[in-house]
Amino acid sequence: MGNLTVLNVMTDYGAFGDGVADDTAAINAAFAAVPAANPPHTNGGAIVYFPSGTYLVSGPLTRQVSYTRCVGEGKDSTTIRLNPETWTGAASPAEPDLSFILDLAHYNVTDCSVEDMTIDGQAQNLESPGTSALYSGILCSARSMIERVNLYDVWGYGLWISGQNARFTRVIDCEADLGSFKGDGGSDCIGGGGYRISIVRFHWKPGMNKNSAVDMTTSGQETSVSLYDCTNESVNHIILEGATQSLIHGCRLYGNNLHVTNDAIYIAHATITR
Repeated sequence: MGNLTVLNVMTDYGAFGDGVADDTAAINAAFAAVPAANPPHTNGGAIVYFPSGTYLVSGPLTRQVSYTRCVGEGKDSTTIRLNPETWTGAASPAEPDLSFILDLAHYNVTDCSVEDMTIDGQAQNLESPGTSALYSGILCSARSMIERVNLYDVWGYGLWISGQNARFTRVIDCEADLGSFKGDGGSDCIGGGGYRISIVRFHWKPGMNKNSAVDMTTSGQETSVSLYDCTNESVNHIILEGATQSLIHGCRLYGNNLHVTNDAIYIAHATITR
């Protein structure tokens, strides 16, 4: 297997990262340049690198190719920020009822990651935005990895993880805060209906105001999600419906905020403080 290509959105594609200029076209050009993999998954994919800065975007950033890794310099250094004045919530090709800051061309774009950055949805600064469905954060597909990401002030879904389409997604060392437009919590922080999903060391902060912290509900499908060492300090619920072969281990959940509607779940060493 060859070395993984690195595409720098600043130096290679002209993004400014100054929080003022619109970087949508530059970032999408970088995504379009990611080389496709040849069977059996060799010489494909790339690291799309976001140096320290704030990248203002006016529309969805659409990953086109499997094995696309979006890598920043850290949650406190790299921010992708929705522009509340110019954002156009175009329908996702994979999820037509929703629009995402980090979108996918279709669900066949798999094995992607988002690492070391903040996704800022600017919900506090929206004006007459319509529906929260147009303001979601990250769309996941099969074997996605979301690692060391801050979902900040995202009014729609922070993460959308949809059943078999996003099976085996891993969410590691992430956090979420705010996310309300004028008191309307909009969509769930993590929504959908995951299959074999792992959420590890997620911190829902006290200021997060969403419909729920997690709502894994898929009609007619098995939902299987494991929460390890997570902390929910928000007042929002963790809801697992139809959950089978699921696990909650080492979590600290504040308030009356765990709803499970299937007995096939194992809760070990979880502290629920009411």
